[in-house]
Parts: sequence; C-alpha cells; structure tokens
Amino acid sequence: MQLRLGLLSVLAGYKMAAAIPATSDIYYHEQTEQHLPEAVWTFSDKGVTIFTADGSAELMTHSNATLGCGEACFYFNVATDGRKYVWGNAIHSALHRVDVFSLHTGEYLGGVATCSTPLDMDFIPNREELWIRCAGDELNENTTETATGHLNVIHTNSLGAASEDIRLTDERSYGYAVFHSSLGNYGYATDNTQNKLWKVDLAYREVVGNFTLENAHSSYDATYSPKNKHIFLRSRVCCTCGFEGADAATCGRGPGFPGQIITTGPSAGRADLNGTCGVSCEGSLADTIGVMEFDTVSETFVANHQPSEGFGAMAQASPDGQHIVLLANDGGKNVRVLQAGENGQASTVAFDLAVNFENVPPGEQAISDFAFIDWNDRTILALASGYDNNLVLADLSTTPPTINKVSLSTSASPTGGTSGRMIEWVYGTEYLWVDGSANEEIYVLKLDANGGAAVHHTISEAPVSKMIYVENFGQRAVEKLMAEMIATTQGEVDSDTTETEGGTSSSDTAPNTDLLLQQMEEAGLLAREENDDPSIIAIVALVIGSLSLLMNIVVIMHYFSSSSTGASSKLGSTGTPDKELSNSSADIPDDSKTLGSKLVA
Repeated sequence: MQLRLGLLSVLAGYKMAAAIPATSDIYYHEQTEQHLPEAVWTFSDKGVTIFTADGSAELMTHSNATLGCGEACFYFNVATDGRKYVWGNAIHSALHRVDVFSLHTGEYLGGVATCSTPLDMDFIPNREELWIRCAGDELNENTTETATGHLNVIHTNSLGAASEDIRLTDERSYGYAVFHSSLGNYGYATDNTQNKLWKVDLAYREVVGNFTLENAHSSYDATYSPKNKHIFLRSRVCCTCGFEGADAATCGRGPGFPGQIITTGPSAGRADLNGTCGVSCEGSLADTIGVMEFDTVSETFVANHQPSEGFGAMAQASPDGQHIVLLANDGGKNVRVLQAGENGQASTVAFDLAVNFENVPPGEQAISDFAFIDWNDRTILALASGYDNNLVLADLSTTPPTINKVSLSTSASPTGGTSGRMIEWVYGTEYLWVDGSANEEIYVLKLDANGGAAVHHTISEAPVSKMIYVENFGQRAVEKLMAEMIATTQGEVDSDTTETEGGTSSSDTAPNTDLLLQQMEEAGLLAREENDDPSIIAIVALVIGSLSLLMNIVVIMHYFSSSSTGASSKLGSTGTPDKELSNSSADIPDDSKTLGSKLVA
C-alpha cells in the first residue's frame, strides 16, 4: 500500500512538472553560476569583449547584434559598482539608454532608458543610485512634452523602476557632474552654457542653488577629492580668435564674430574684435583662470590653479583624493600634481613632472587618462599620450620622483588616438593595460620591482574606445573580513591552549555566528535584498559555520588532552600546582599542533 502511494506521489509530481507551459522562461534553471574572475572589459564599435586580467585569454564577447547597436556601438562612458553591475552609456540607440551587464557572469542584462546624450555617470553606493549627466534637450513650445533632463537617476536596486529627470536650465547644456557618498544629500553639475556651478538636492530631485564662476564664461570638466571635499573644475573663457595676434589662432568649428566680451588675457575688456567662447579658447592666451577649486562645505572658491607652463588644464583626482593631476594644454611637456590639504584650505603643488611627450601640436592637451598604482611599496603615476608610443611611469615614492619611459610599440607612427590613450591598472597586481586604438591593439604591461615595466602581451585586432577593470570588490571586502576574523579567532584559541585549567565551555570560545553576520551586514558587506546574489551570503555562512564547528572541536580536544595528562602532570609532590612545570613547554609535545595553527586562509 505504501509503495503504491509512493508511486502515485511520484507520478503526480511528474504530471505537475510536465504541466509547466512551454513558454515559461527557464532563465534561472539554466544558470551555471560560473562567475567571471577579475577581468578587463573593453567597449568598441564592434561590441564588448571581456579579457582575463593578464590579457592571455578572452572570456566573453557581446556583438553588435546581441547589444542591439545597429551598425556600430558607441559608449560615451562606462562604470561599475564593484559588486553587481557594469554600465555603459549607450548613445548608439535611437533613444539613448544605459546598457546593464552582470558583473558576476558578464551577461548582457538589457537597457534602461535615460536622458538625451548621456555623458557622465556616478554610482552612489550608499543610495544605490546611478546619477547620469546628460546634455538634455532645449525646452521650448515644441519640446515641452518630450524634452529630457540634464540629470537622470536610475535605481540600481530595481532597474525596472521609473528613472527620474532633473533639468538645470531651459537650454541644452553639456557638462559633468560630481556625486559622491561623502557629499550627503547633495551633488553638483557644471554647465558649458553659463558660468554657474549647479547644486542639486538628491533627496528632493531638484536644483537648490548655484555658484558663480567669476570672470569665466562657463565650465565643463570636473573632478572631486573626498580627502578635502573640494571640487576641481576647468573654467572656460572667451577669447579673440582667427587673426594674427589673437588669443587663439583659430576659432574652432565656426568663424567667430565680434561682440564677445573678453574678460581675461591680453585682450581683456575688448568686445570689438573677432572672438569666440568655450572649448576653442582652451589653452589660449586668455585661458588664465585655470582650474577652480571649490569647497563644498563652505560653498566658496578657495583657489585657482595653473600648470607649470602654458595656459589651462584639466584636473583629475586620484581614487583616494590625495592628489589632483593637472593635465595641461602645453603640448605634452609637463604635468603638475597637487596635494589635497585640509577642508577649506587651498591645495598645494606636490610635484612638477617633465614628461616631454613627442609629436604633440603646440597648445594641445596630450594626456586624457592616467592611473595611480600602489604596488610593491611604491606609488606610481602612469601617463600616456596618443601622439607618442612611450608610456611614462613616475615613481612618486622617491624624492624627487623618478621617471621611466616604456616603449609600447615599434610602429613608426603613433598607435594611440589623438584624443589620448586609456590606462587601466589591474588593482593589486603587476598588470597595466594601455590602448593602441589607432592600430586596434592593446598593450598589457608587467611592472617590475624597480618601478619600471615592459610589454608583457600585445592583443591584436582589438578595437577599443572605452576600457575598465572590473572586480567584485564587495566579495574582496568579505574575504578580507573573514581573514581578519579567522586571525582573531586563531589568536584567541592559541591563547586558550596555554591555560592549564579546564572548565571553558565550547559556547564561550566559538564564534557568535549571528553577531558576525549582523556586523557584516551593517558594514555593507552582506546584503539581504531579494534580488541580491545569494552566493556570497551562502559562502560566508558556510565558512563561519565551519569555523564555529572547528572551534568546538579545538576546545573539546584541548579539554581531553589536558585531562589525559593526569593530576601528577599539573601538581607537585605536595599536591599543589607546580607553577614552573605548568608554565613551561614540557607539558606540550614538540610534534603537537592545535587545529587553530592551520587556519591560515
């Protein structure tokens, strides 16, 4: 009878399983859970390719067809949260969007609608939001219903949630934005149409103020230092152009026209000369304001900075905000590095580096990217120019900094693009990636112990317009915390093994699993949201559980080991404890090792 009921149950279950509609998405049933290792992702007009960190193997490729790019893909910017997603600002789509990829598997997850011409984006981890700076659309009677904003907010914990738009002005406005967890409820945006730095309330999704850039026409590039909570933005000015003796030799895309009010340089005060404003005046004789340093706490400008030679520069901050690199319009000759000071105090000059890149037109900004490398007890600044086939490695650990030049290619012509080269350091390793987009090459360099490097591997037929190193830093943080907990527990066990009296229960020495999990969750290392990947939580729970079991075994073995030596091993002939004997190593055999000494993970 029981056998019959069992068979009926099995058959019933089979019928229920077979009844699942054929149209059901079996996405999760087919997941292999084979996560990618640390990798370098490249984006190009051909799609997306993922490589191993050392460049020796190609892990995954997404073609134009897979990504729905049409004839060619174009990603203006890429970013990652270091935990779950990789994003790309997709301008190739008819309606611009943000393409979303899984950090774990490399899979293309789909697109999320965003505002027009997405230029810049910042992930704010404590809010789980992706803030995007767009050019937006001009607001008039024909676009009132269709115009998008200059800022767009995507909720990364729910990609299907409606994104929100924020407008800065009624005009179409290019620029960059600064959003960071250390700024609390506020962010900032530059504007290429007027001399304003906009302040945005992240909670209410609205502009709440602006700050005037004195004597400037506008601003565009911006960077932020969490060290002193200062923003460094490049000012733009108006200049005379297009005639002999003008501030700028050419007027850019247009012919220029009289009527521009020049406020800086040798032509200051003139409005009767042919002139222009904005990007065409960068590096000109009128570009005298330079980089403006803004304190977000006092909401005041505290200093202006110029490069060591030439006029004007673009500022870029190191990841920790300690240094700000000024990339000058000086034909690739010099780089000035600022040291961030205390909040409210102007940053100071730390280094002036003579990089002397060749083949750069006068007044051009030769460098557009860099990498700070903390490796082998050295801090190295890597710089490259699209006009020159040499990489510069400046060792900032020496006084003065030593500069090494490394050849990237033997090609007679420059292999980089005129807009500069991209540089990506594989965090924590000796590998450094530099693109050679003009030849569709990527150079993977290997650092040496002396602060130099050599090309380790050249990847051919590798078009690239954007490049980013991707790692699950959330998992790295969990592993670091686990190592610290294991080391702490091992120390406690080693201390316990020196005790001569029993009586310590296993519950006293075993790790408090619930407490550890709670602490890790509060630290942001574990997330319990429904849509989060459960693998990290499962791994951590397994390790902590195993650790708890292991500690119990240690305590039990220590107890029985102590008991088996007998009272005579602990007591002298008078029956009192022999302190000399109990404190010596004689009561522990030489070949004895506790399990705690093997916890070396």
